[in-house]
Amino acid sequence: MILRPLCLRDGALIGLALLIQLVCPTTASAVVLTSKWEERKIIKVESKIEQISLQYFFDSEPASLSNFVLPSFASHLFIARVKIVVPPFYLGPRHGQTPSAEFLGTRLRILNVMSGHAPETLRNSSADIDVKFGRPNRTFSLIPHPATIKQLAQDYFVVVYSDDQGGLHLAGASLTESQYRQWEHEFWEAK
Repeated sequence: MILRPLCLRDGALIGLALLIQLVCPTTASAVVLTSKWEERKIIKVESKIEQISLQYFFDSEPASLSNFVLPSFASHLFIARVKIVVPPFYLGPRHGQTPSAEFLGTRLRILNVMSGHAPETLRNSSADIDVKFGRPNRTFSLIPHPATIKQLAQDYFVVVYSDDQGGLHLAGASLTESQYRQWEHEFWEAK
């Protein structure tokens, strides 16, 4: 993001850059640059956030839930090994609708409940559940999820929680940019 102040002198620009760094020390950096295309100074603001997307499907059982993003209302949290029954599908807004909290849905078959507080009806092997996942992010246009034939055929570990109305959701864990780019490459190579 580039801020282009119109009437600020060099001292004010430097002050604004310092203010941005003071207010957002862990998430942004700001520097005053001379624009290549214009004969004036600009402020360039860059994100320092490395973990920019969420991963919902895991090849191995998560050792800890500390990296997972969970809403305050999450209950009945459990980790399960699952098989995808219905490929992820779009739940997002249609023309004129307000966006939902999650853009994707899928049906999963529970193979094993590894740990947590799953309802008794879900502890049985081969129970199918419908889940929502995929919080939108402003950095990337795609939400990482199994999409290729190979990815859809394998088993995954997921972290599931219930909302206030009993709906089931997948919790996501932070994904670095390099992990996202690797998934994106596999996604487009299969298309």
